[in-house]
Amino acid sequence: MRPKMVISLTWTLINSHYNIPRSIYHFRRRERLWEPALIAGVIVLMVVSLGPLYGMLMDTMYTQYEAAGVKELFLANPFIMANLFGLVLGIFLMVSTFFFGDDMRVLVSLPLKSTEVLLAKFFVVLLDLMIISLVIVLPPYIYFGIRSGAGLMYWPFMAVVFLLSQVLPLLVSAIIILPLSRVLRFNRHRDSLVYFVSVGIVVAALAFVFVSSRMDPNMSPEDFARMFSDKDALLNKTAGVYPPTILVMRALTRPVVEGLLWFLAFIGLHLAALGGFLWLGNRFYYSIYSSLQENYARRSKLNEGEIAGLMGAQSTPFGALLRREWWYFLKVPAFTFNGFGNVVIFPIILVIAAVAGQTDELGQMIKILENYREIFLPMGILVATLAGGINGLATSIFSREGRLITELKALPVGVSEIMKAKFIHVETLSMIGPLSASIALGIIMKISLLEGFLIFAIGALAVTFLNVIQMLIDVVRPYLHWDNPQKAMKQNLNVALSIPVVFGFVGGLGYLTYLLRSTLAGWVMALIIAAICAAGTVSLWPVLIKRTRALLDRDLSL
Repeated sequence: MRPKMVISLTWTLINSHYNIPRSIYHFRRRERLWEPALIAGVIVLMVVSLGPLYGMLMDTMYTQYEAAGVKELFLANPFIMANLFGLVLGIFLMVSTFFFGDDMRVLVSLPLKSTEVLLAKFFVVLLDLMIISLVIVLPPYIYFGIRSGAGLMYWPFMAVVFLLSQVLPLLVSAIIILPLSRVLRFNRHRDSLVYFVSVGIVVAALAFVFVSSRMDPNMSPEDFARMFSDKDALLNKTAGVYPPTILVMRALTRPVVEGLLWFLAFIGLHLAALGGFLWLGNRFYYSIYSSLQENYARRSKLNEGEIAGLMGAQSTPFGALLRREWWYFLKVPAFTFNGFGNVVIFPIILVIAAVAGQTDELGQMIKILENYREIFLPMGILVATLAGGINGLATSIFSREGRLITELKALPVGVSEIMKAKFIHVETLSMIGPLSASIALGIIMKISLLEGFLIFAIGALAVTFLNVIQMLIDVVRPYLHWDNPQKAMKQNLNVALSIPVVFGFVGGLGYLTYLLRSTLAGWVMALIIAAICAAGTVSLWPVLIKRTRALLDRDLSL
């Protein structure tokens, strides 16, 4: 393997992945400067709106761990969470980037070794995933260093741990994925098998974490207290969930010499995993890619009965369009991961908060919220709205089509049928947010069954209103010129445009609810929110249909 070639190829792929040359071109010509300004504004909005809550949560957790004498666990939890998200996200990203990228048609024809291509693509995926560690790992680790008065060596060790925090889960995922094609000798559906077995790996990882971390149901209160007071026992329990965590905790908290040894062990673990990754890549990568392409090129012969069935009526236009939406969504790993991930991650956080709310860590926060019991209903609706509103699906309904939008233009169906199918598809996934939010809030706040139902129903109506707005954004300016499905959602500026819309709606109504808490009853505020969303949805739907018709009437040749 040639390091210079890897560096050059990595930089080329990063430029292509993030469209850096085009951004520099526009910046030098002072064109489209509003785009980076918008992205910066969204980042500032997220930091200002969520930063104080994040800081309060870190302060509460650190205080609890310090009081129990296990403040090292403050470093363990973010690392485990970031690695778990990295494993889930990385599997889908690697399958998409390694095997289904359009650039592979060029790369396989160049005098490049398979390990060089594989490693360069690995760094591109790693760069995408570092946003997870930037949010989950870096702030707590900086906070720990300042709050605990960590020594000078803590900071360089911490920086390296942060930079490597997504490397190991990606390497482990790749080590499992690469040999799949050799183990599963089913040529016809090999691409689907790689995808669905990857999902199985994620499920198995989650099950392992659950089984290895759960407490013994027969444990007495004395045994539980003894384990919690025994720092080494509790740290070993955490290491059982994810062994590299113990290396991180001890490297960052032990004296300099001992910490250096644990740090070197952490580096050695990554080097060993990297070696296995490159060895498997050298043996399997190009052959797996070639077999996947052969699978796409292969066509099955149809018998007379199958031909007659295909030529006959299959379903209604709406049913066919809806099936097309789901098939295309599930067939492309990047869409599936982003679609499900965006609507599931926030609900998972809510469920974690629900469980944590039964402990002392968030008990004080819940007691404070009890003072605002009269506005639980409208505030719960807004939380449910936030859970389902930020999904990236509505703002990419046509961007995800890419070149296939010409197929929609050619189909003998009306615009209203197309939009209904896309709307139902987005709504089905978006409803996960309000449903999980109502359940989590029911556990945390002990709300009644009626309040939980109203939170779900009105929250679903608010999500529908926001989805229509986000669909309208994508219809007005779809991002169709992409060479990697990942860009249709993660690098789509329409998604950035939707964030101020969702946060502005939730934050604005939340502030009004707080100001009017002594003037209007909670159920009245809830009805007002429902009326706003219903009226907005009804009034914007004809506009959405009109703009969609205008989009499909345009020349969209790519």
